[in-house]
Amino acid sequence: MTSLAKMYSDGVGVGKDCNKSIELLKKAINNGDPNATKVLAGMYYEGFCVVKNISCSSELYESLNRYLEEDDFYIGERSFWGIGVDIDYDKAVKIIKKNYESSVYSAGYTLGIAYAYGYGVEKDYEKMYKYFLESAMAGNNKSQFNVGFCLYNGMGVQVDQKKAVEWVMRAANKNHVKSLAFMGDIHMTGEVVEKDIEKAKEYYQKASERGSEKAKKRLESLQ
Repeated sequence: MTSLAKMYSDGVGVGKDCNKSIELLKKAINNGDPNATKVLAGMYYEGFCVVKNISCSSELYESLNRYLEEDDFYIGERSFWGIGVDIDYDKAVKIIKKNYESSVYSAGYTLGIAYAYGYGVEKDYEKMYKYFLESAMAGNNKSQFNVGFCLYNGMGVQVDQKKAVEWVMRAANKNHVKSLAFMGDIHMTGEVVEKDIEKAKEYYQKASERGSEKAKKRLESLQ
């Protein structure tokens, strides 16, 4: 049931349906599945498919704390991003790679960032793209945007702007802010897609509502 819930939250193999995902996770929790509690806690922690709220309930918060403290992968994630601990890229990358297969969704994104900037590894755009792509295919919206960005600019992969837009659209459909702003840009300029100022405004509006100052300024310039 938890696996099915994640399919609905990520839109992998089925239509994305956050409400259905939450419903299935709560049923699994009621049936005693501890992994479902961890998944739902993580969703609240990241603000994915739900409004971000770490303290949404003491049970989920305590479960999340145990998960972060005991799970090797999250020890690596915390070390990489400096969540409650000092940043240690070398340690983080080793741990994340060791646990990669069980955590492609998040690990692929983190390792993509590592290879993009040379954090704990030698900078390598081809490896960066590889990890972003695997994470994107698992449904990570940040990685989906990054795959599109790489394809659009030829970073670690041959330029394919049409395919780039398809990937960015996947993330934009999940209201990923950078993706919404990107879609506004290409509709405003007419690059890759037909120029459409009204669509550009729609994307900029959505991005500005989610905190993008760049999108807000672009929207104001079109009014």
